[in-house]
Amino acid sequence: MKLTICRHPIVSVVMVVLNPHPGFFREAVESILAQTMKEWELIIVEDPCSFTARDMVKDYSDPRIRYFLNSHRTSQAEQRNRALHEAQADLVAVLDADDISLPVRLATQVSYLHRHPHVGVVGSQIALINATSDIIGHRAYPLDHKAITQALPRMVPFSHSSVMLRKKLALAEGGYDNNIGPAEDYDLWSRLARKGAVFANLPEVLTRYRIHADQMMARALRAAIKANLLVKNLHWRDQMDVKSRLIMCGQRLLLYLPQSLVRMAVVHGIYKVRRSNGLIPFFC
Repeated sequence: MKLTICRHPIVSVVMVVLNPHPGFFREAVESILAQTMKEWELIIVEDPCSFTARDMVKDYSDPRIRYFLNSHRTSQAEQRNRALHEAQADLVAVLDADDISLPVRLATQVSYLHRHPHVGVVGSQIALINATSDIIGHRAYPLDHKAITQALPRMVPFSHSSVMLRKKLALAEGGYDNNIGPAEDYDLWSRLARKGAVFANLPEVLTRYRIHADQMMARALRAAIKANLLVKNLHWRDQMDVKSRLIMCGQRLLLYLPQSLVRMAVVHGIYKVRRSNGLIPFFC
């Protein structure tokens, strides 16, 4: 059956890539191909590296997939901003190259945003998966705008790979900040909140978020913790309650621990999520 492509997609799915894991990348792309909603485009922005996704993308002869290879190494924030500018749709869904969207994800979020035109950003609950795509737990996020904004001084109240947002809202705020490091999403939500954007998380699990070895490298974890603390100091330092300040102290403590203990602390937090069905690790 010939696929009919809309000249103007309803939603643009944006994916940034650097040295992709072949299996994870294919699962991510194929999860978009399997969507019940068909009026989408998938924008893949890749930075040059020793292993490229270009040949894998060629295996998918679907004109809705648009692939861009940068001429030089940039940053994740710059990749995300290029994807935003390349997006043709008014709605943009984020999916990282190692995560999976459930088949109804796009249809569910598009329907919600059409019915709630005042909402600018909508996420969902997530299932945690391992390197073999087995579900190892679930993570719960606050649902309504008030709960989300109250959580912002403590934590990132969205899973980035579950988010759909209005493109004009992100671009009006300048997109992702290249100076933040691996907390560019947290910074964007914080800036949008300051400008009065309305947030929501759907109660359904619509994304499977992968936890794997590369995320557990101590260097990557330390960078993520430092970036998280930077966002809190930039946007929320004067609006923190006692719990938020205690969480910051715990994050700072992690930076002084040996690498092996940092990894252990993070893994313990992840296993708490699995055992307790929704407790949020304080390092995120």
